[in-house]
Amino acid sequence: MERLVGYFYQLIYILFFLPIFSLLTKKKGYSLNFKDRFFPDCEENKEYIWFHCASVGELNLAKPLINKLKKENNILITVFSPRGLDYGKKEFNDVKVIPLPFDLAFSINRFLNSYRIKLGLIVEEEYWFNLLTISSKRFPILSVNSRVSKKSFKKYKKFYFFYRYIFNSFSKYLVRSETDYLYLKQLVKKEKLKLCGDLKYISAKPKKDVYLEKNNKKLIILASSHLGEEELVLKVFSKLKKEIDNLALLIAPRHLERVKEIEELIKKFGLNYSLRTENNNIEKDVYILNTLGELSGIYKYADVVVMGGTFVDIGGHNILEALYFNKPVIVGQFTYKIEDLVKKFSEYGIVIKAETEEKLLNSLREFLLNKKRVKNFSLNCLSEKILSCYENEILKYLKS
Repeated sequence: MERLVGYFYQLIYILFFLPIFSLLTKKKGYSLNFKDRFFPDCEENKEYIWFHCASVGELNLAKPLINKLKKENNILITVFSPRGLDYGKKEFNDVKVIPLPFDLAFSINRFLNSYRIKLGLIVEEEYWFNLLTISSKRFPILSVNSRVSKKSFKKYKKFYFFYRYIFNSFSKYLVRSETDYLYLKQLVKKEKLKLCGDLKYISAKPKKDVYLEKNNKKLIILASSHLGEEELVLKVFSKLKKEIDNLALLIAPRHLERVKEIEELIKKFGLNYSLRTENNNIEKDVYILNTLGELSGIYKYADVVVMGGTFVDIGGHNILEALYFNKPVIVGQFTYKIEDLVKKFSEYGIVIKAETEEKLLNSLREFLLNKKRVKNFSLNCLSEKILSCYENEILKYLKS
């Protein structure tokens, strides 16, 4: 039955996936790497630990594990997206990085015959039929930072006659959250599951140090904001300024093309402002971060962070970079993309939900005046435990 399913899958892959992939890749101006994907080159006789990552995000997630394991092992990385492949070759120039072979039996077999692989690590939700069903017959495959969205779970259940071959190919699932664990428990045997935690916790450390002259201000940071969120926070900020001396607001819009629009909004509230590109001093009411790549390093100057994408229907943005510096974070009602993180860190009192304007006002006041108690908390300690869990589970398979 598996062979018959495989034949139909390959037919659909050739007729639909390959033309669409080729068209989109060309449109974006990337190389198709057709030869390498159809006929992976033969390699010298080394033994590898193989990581497969979809694109840039998964490569960054896997980086701590790659850095740990490459000290004593040869590392091979396959990447699906052309953009991710370019990034991978630059970021991991001391390991072997190649494009993912097309998911056709002859391409996968040539890939597996070309590289001596002792263990495969598939990062997150990369479920390729031939890649997994064929590889799993040669060496153990682990799912790393395993995740299953609500939408995906419905699809997997509906087409389980197909996906069961993929899910059964994994020797172990190293799962990122309790929600993912509960979904996977309905798809695979419980013995195959290990709840380790989210590798995103480890990648929360800022990429570079950023300097800002705070001038003893109490600073609210509105991070990764969207249309509608600046107006809400400016309204609350204007009220708090009457109660709290030396208060300032830093706005970091999600999309920099909205800076002019935000400037006009600030003027309507009768507030003065300055831009990051003009100076690095917070002297006025509002400071606009109109630069790329600095927000993660700016969080250390915050007294409290209001996370954007949660007060309008976006679903939330990364709160971990703020938590890395032990900064309290306030989120709105739309947190479905980060619900597990919100739930987990709410237990420490360092993340608060504010579904209304009044609750946002009260929560900001409590944090700014140090009336809100936060339990002892260290994202670094948590990150070390998570990395240790992944490393220990992987070592079990390397030693067996």
